[in-house]
Amino acid sequence: MLITRRYTDRVIVVNNGISDQCVELVEFAGAEGIRDFTYMNKNFSLKKGIEAAKDADILVTMDGCL
Repeated sequence: MLITRRYTDRVIVVNNGISDQCVELVEFAGAEGIRDFTYMNKNFSLKKGIEAAKDADILVTMDGCL
């Protein structure tokens, strides 16, 4: 995450109900965190992340904590 910040001005991480501290860790590193505890569904969480990044030139999705 810290290395990624050298190459981009915005990183968004969506947590779809995982109980670990993934979002808190990436927020500490400077990313935007979105917590999605409503549906806990991967497809819905991907949609939320894509909507949050609607102005992005490049979009990368990953599954799992960084």
